Amino acid sequence: MPVSDLVACGFDGSPESRMACRWAADWCNRLDVNLRLLAVSATVSAAGRDHGRGRLAQGAGPQAELPAQVEKLQADLAAAHPELTIDTVILGGQPADQLVEESRAGALVVIGTRGLNPTLSSPLGSVAADVVARAPGPVLVVPSTSTVAREHVITLGIDTEGPSLNAARFAVEVAERMGAGLRAVACVEAGESPHRAAIILDDSIAEVAGDHADLPIDQQVIRGRPH
Repeated sequence: MPVSDLVACGFDGSPESRMACRWAADWCNRLDVNLRLLAVSATVSAAGRDHGRGRLAQGAGPQAELPAQVEKLQADLAAAHPELTIDTVILGGQPADQLVEESRAGALVVIGTRGLNPTLSSPLGSVAADVVARAPGPVLVVPSTSTVAREHVITLGIDTEGPSLNAARFAVEVAERMGAGLRAVACVEAGESPHRAAIILDDSIAEVAGDHADLPIDQQVIRGRPH
């Protein structure tokens, strides 16, 4: 799965989404790809997938302040990354639906999470969990405690019950383009065979890393639950 030339990051004015956008901007700058800030507002009365357009209805409250917040965020990110191309989109509808549409159009989607909110069924947050479940392309979920994207090692989790080669290919390409190393990890729980996990790990890496001979890859089988 190739790394997209466009990253779409969801923004709703929250500190978590602001952190996700900062992370996405740093990621885009390192990979030399473009960034789209995507906000979904209930005050947009008409908007299709025509980027940068949509009529803002009259309203009050936090939603009415969203366009100004998006504009300021774009200016802040542009000041931090002068060479980065950033566009903004404000659309109507449901946030998860619009981010899934961005994924269908070929964008890599970045979204923040509100953390362990006890009122939500998923620790990702309802929007992030919905996007992860439905998006056809890669989705990166940025924790609220994250810092900017300055990883020196990309960690790839290999599921021994059904390894995802698309995820492995994506991790390999990202690591290579970032000049980072790759750590491939398979977890074994009580009663599972570490030897079997090591074979699956070896086979998965061999399948995707053949054209990346110079990429440093560390393979590990560890005991414990994957999460």
